[in-house]
Amino acid sequence: MNDLKKRLKEIAKMSANGMKQAEIARVIGVSRARIGQLFDKAEQMNISVVRKFPARMKKVKCPCGKIFECKESSKKIYHSTKCAQKLIQRPLKGGKYSRYEFVILTCDGCGLLFKRTNYLHQITLMTCRKDKPKKNFCTKKCYHESNRIK
Repeated sequence: MNDLKKRLKEIAKMSANGMKQAEIARVIGVSRARIGQLFDKAEQMNISVVRKFPARMKKVKCPCGKIFECKESSKKIYHSTKCAQKLIQRPLKGGKYSRYEFVILTCDGCGLLFKRTNYLHQITLMTCRKDKPKKNFCTKKCYHESNRIK
C-alpha cells in the first residue's frame, strides 16, 4: 500500500507540472485508461491531481469593434448573439451583399436601364449556370414577353 501511495504522489506531481494523462502513461509504461483509474484512487486517498487544464484562449475582434476572448479552437466571430443578429440583418455598406447600394443593369427584353440592389444581384449571379450568362429583366411582364414563342 505504501508503494502505491508513492506512485500516486509521483503521478500527482507530474499532473501538477502540466503533463497530460497520455504523457504520464508513456513515462510510467501503462495505458492512459489506467492513469485515469489511478487518478480516481489518488482522489480517494485525498491526493490532489489535475485532470483538466484550462482551455487556451485567444482574443478576437468582433465586426462591431469589441474585443473578446474565446477558446483557441473556436470559430466564433461575434461577441454575442444580439451582435450577430444585428450585423447579419444589416450588412455593412459597400459590401458585396449590401442592401443599400445599387447596380445599374440593362434589361435584356426592352433595353431600359434599371436599378437592383447588390444583394439581389449577387443572388441572381449565384443561381445562374456558369456556361449561360444570366439575363436581366426590369419587370416580370418584360420577362414573359421576351420568353414567348415567336
